[in-house]
Amino acid sequence: SHFHFYGVYAGSQRSIPFTLTNQSSASAQVTFDLAEYTDFSVRFPQPLASAEKEPGVSVVELHGNQTVDCSLVFFPTQAAGYDFDLPLMVNGLRWPTASLSPLPTPSSSCTYSSLSDGSRKHVVKPLPQSVTMATQRSLRIQATVLCAPLEMSPSSLEFQVDPLATQFDANTKTVELKAVCEESVFWRRCVGKHVNWWFDCGTKALPTEQRRDGELCLVCPSSGSLGPGQSICLTVSIHPEAITT
Repeated sequence: SHFHFYGVYAGSQRSIPFTLTNQSSASAQVTFDLAEYTDFSVRFPQPLASAEKEPGVSVVELHGNQTVDCSLVFFPTQAAGYDFDLPLMVNGLRWPTASLSPLPTPSSSCTYSSLSDGSRKHVVKPLPQSVTMATQRSLRIQATVLCAPLEMSPSSLEFQVDPLATQFDANTKTVELKAVCEESVFWRRCVGKHVNWWFDCGTKALPTEQRRDGELCLVCPSSGSLGPGQSICLTVSIHPEAITT
C-alpha cells in the first residue's frame, strides 16, 4: 500500500484517510514513529485514546477486532521530496515482521532540493485507502512539495477575546500577504503573471452550541490578485458577539 502526496504546496496541508484494523481478538498497542519526518503526523478519532511519547511518536491502543478511521496528515514547510516506509510498530515489534514481508523494500530517502518544472505536472487528488495491521508489505509514503506562490507574515494569529468587551482594536490584527519573487520556480509554470487569492471565512470553527448568527472571523479585503514580488496588507477581525458564553 502507498500514501501519495504529489504536488503539495509548502505551508499547506493535505491528509489521506486510512483504516486501522486489529484483526486479533487481543488488544494491541500501535506506535507510529514519525520523529524523523516532522512534516507528517497521524490523526486519530477524538474518542480514541492516544498518547505522544515524544515529538512525532504517537501510541494508540486498539481493542480486539477493533477498526478505527485515521488520517495521515502532511504539512510541509519547505520544498522537498519524500520516499520512505511508514515507521510502524505493534506491541513493541516493528511491523510488518521479517516473516510477514519476505520481499525486500527500498531504502528510505528524503531529499530537499529546488524542484524542476516537470514536478508540477504530477498533481494527484488523494483517495481513501484501506490499510490493516495484517498487511504483508510496508506502507510506502511518497511526497513532493512545491514552492508556495504566496507568503503570509505572520503565519499565525492569536487573539485573547473577551465576549463582553467592546474594544474593536483588541480584536483586530494586520498581516502581510506577499507573492514570491519573479525568480521563483512557481512563475516558470504559472499561466499568466498573477496569482489569485481569497479567504473562506465561512468555515465553522466552533461547535454549533457555541455559535450565534454572524461570522466569527472577517478578512478585509477577502480576495484579490498579486504579481511577482507584490504584497498587500490585510485586516483580520474577530467578532466576539458570534460566540456564546
